[in-house]
Amino acid sequence: MSIPTPSMADPLWLPTEAYISILEKLDPNDFQSTLALLRCTETCTWLRSIATDPLLWKPHYAHLWTRCDRERELRRLKDYQGDWFQLTTLRGKLDQQARQLFVEIISSSKQHQHFTALEVIRDLGEDVLDFLQRLSHVKSARENAEEGWLTRAYWSREMIGAIERRAAVDLCRRIAITDSVSFEEGLSVLSAFCGIDYKSVSQLLDVTCTGANKYYQIKHHLDWLADKCRIFLHDTSTPIPGAECFDTERMCRGICTFMAEEGFLPAG
Repeated sequence: MSIPTPSMADPLWLPTEAYISILEKLDPNDFQSTLALLRCTETCTWLRSIATDPLLWKPHYAHLWTRCDRERELRRLKDYQGDWFQLTTLRGKLDQQARQLFVEIISSSKQHQHFTALEVIRDLGEDVLDFLQRLSHVKSARENAEEGWLTRAYWSREMIGAIERRAAVDLCRRIAITDSVSFEEGLSVLSAFCGIDYKSVSQLLDVTCTGANKYYQIKHHLDWLADKCRIFLHDTSTPIPGAECFDTERMCRGICTFMAEEGFLPAG
């Protein structure tokens, strides 16, 4: 993008690099800083051409939206070719759409509430999870004196749970038809049905933990547990896949026995 240069006779003139350096100082973790950057895009043509620089918006985008529908996000990245300002504008419009539907939910009859909530879940889904998460954050009635705060908190949490479960079902469908799902994702998907974001659980399972003279990954512990179970099945003469006398039911009983002995008592 070519940036128009203001007249050097202008007493407020500074090199373009100086303005970019100033705008880079805006903290993406501070929403007021993001608003300040946005306001710069609404001024003169010259300042807008600087303030819409995609690299300036990338950290703000990453902070505002940590969740997304993966397939839709890949399409957006391809369509906008890494223009983070345009992507921020688009995601902002999605949040605004969710806000309008949310107003309908809390002001409508009970039957219509469910239909509108379904529209958010189906059409916007994971793309508006961050927006719903902000709405669901309630500290106390005193801090949320605005009328309807409790209704907003209730419905936002209900929709978050529904979106998480829908995403988990979609992942289960992928597991059934492809082997592209990692072990960590497949294991963590059950958490969505307990009201917990399965993607964050998956990341936790895959996180690298470090300490004094210690380096390990949580998933390595799971691999170790699987190897130990395999040895247990062998020692108890329980056939495993590939054996001539393999029996699925017998193997499942053997795995449950192993897990119970390891302390996973509900497995019994």
